[in-house]
Amino acid sequence: MGNGNMLDATMMGVYIAHLMGYSQIQNAFNFVTYNGAKTLHLGDQYRLKVGNPANFIILQAPDFYQALNQHAEVLYNVRHGKVLVKTVPVEPELFF
Repeated sequence: MGNGNMLDATMMGVYIAHLMGYSQIQNAFNFVTYNGAKTLHLGDQYRLKVGNPANFIILQAPDFYQALNQHAEVLYNVRHGKVLVKTVPVEPELFF
C-alpha cells in the first residue's frame, strides 16, 4: 500500500500524534530519519558527515513544515554520493 514516499508516513505520524505546534511539525522529519536510524542501530553511519555514505534527498521546499504542507516534490535522490534521480520542478501556470 502506498508509494514509499516517507512524507506520507510522516504526515500520518503528525496526525496520529496530534502534533499541533509549528516546532513539533517542523521536527516531525525525525519520525523517518533519526528515529528510524536509531531503530535500525545505524549509529554514526547515519548523518551527513565526512566519510559517511552520502544518502539523502533534496525536497522542493524551504523547510520541512512547507515540505509537509505542500507535499513537496523530491528534486534529487542521492545514494552513496551519486544522483539516482533528478526531477524537474513543476511550475504552475495560472490563467486568469
